[in-house]
Parts: sequence; C-alpha cells; structure tokens
Amino acid sequence: MTKQAMNIGYHFIVYKPESVAVTFYITKDPTHYGENIKKNIERSVANIQTHIDLIDGDLTIKWLGVNEEMRGKQLGQFLITLSLLYTTTFDGTIELATLDDDSDNYANGIGDPTERKKAQRKNIYCKMGFAYEDDTGGPEMEGNVHELMEKNIKNFVKSRSRSQSTLRSRSRTSSMRSKTPKKKM
Repeated sequence: MTKQAMNIGYHFIVYKPESVAVTFYITKDPTHYGENIKKNIERSVANIQTHIDLIDGDLTIKWLGVNEEMRGKQLGQFLITLSLLYTTTFDGTIELATLDDDSDNYANGIGDPTERKKAQRKNIYCKMGFAYEDDTGGPEMEGNVHELMEKNIKNFVKSRSRSQSTLRSRSRTSSMRSKTPKKKM
C-alpha cells in the first residue's frame, strides 16, 4: 500500500495586529498562490479555521473539517495540534482555547454517566483534552492552550513513532521475503 504525498499550507488574515484568522489545510493537489490561494482550502482534504484574539487572550477554533474518505487518519488531531502550536508561538500568553462542538460525535448532555463517557471516548475534542463548559448540555468547549498542546504533541509524536517503526518493520519483512531464495522443485 503506497501512501500518497500530501501538502500542508496556511492562510492568514490579519484584521488588526491583535486579531488574526489562521487557516491550516492539507491537500493532495499542488498548492496555488496569489489570487488562487482560496482554491487550496476549497480543494483540501482537511482544514481548520481559527481566530487568535490578543485582547480577549484566546484561540477560537471556528471550523474543523475532514473529508469523509480521509477520516480516521488523525488529520483533524494533527490540524488542532498544529493550531495550538502556532498559537503558543504567535503569543505565549494566550491560555484559553474555545470551540463549539457541532461534530457527528457530539457527546454532551447525556444523562447516563456510562453512556456519556462512552460517547466522549469517540469525540475528537474530548480525546484531545477539551471539556464541555456545561455537562448538562451545550456545544461550548474549552481547554488550556498550553496543556492541550503539550498533551497532544506528545501523543502525536508517539503515534508517528509507532507508525514509522511499523512501516520499517513491514519494509524489513517484505525485503527479507524478496531475498529468500525459492526452493527448486
């Protein structure tokens, strides 16, 4: 199984020095520049749109989208982690990350604690460390930018290390098979 190379890009809109919109995207297509830059986002297989507000001191995740056929490949988690990392680089004093969970795996307001926990294990934002502001309902979630980034950078590096060692192991096994002489009959 060959992996298809993908490109990662970004698009910034500076409204004021203290108000910046940041979009990161992943695409299989070549990237465009200049007037065609919005095509990158439109054709992306995954993208995240965020807003950094220095006056309020927060990062707001406005949108996270991953194409249906690309789900389960941790692209959403990667983009969230990248946004957290960029935010801490942009301004290390920003602490609050917020979002509204309108995902297919919305996991709030579930009365039965066991069912709620079960649903939250499937929710990307809960897995990454975000918490619902009100356990009884509502899509609003928040987390500490630095804690979320630290946790998810470690998880991302661990998962990439595991997948790289798995690929190396598979590669060695297949190369050993190709070097094994066949028996003559």
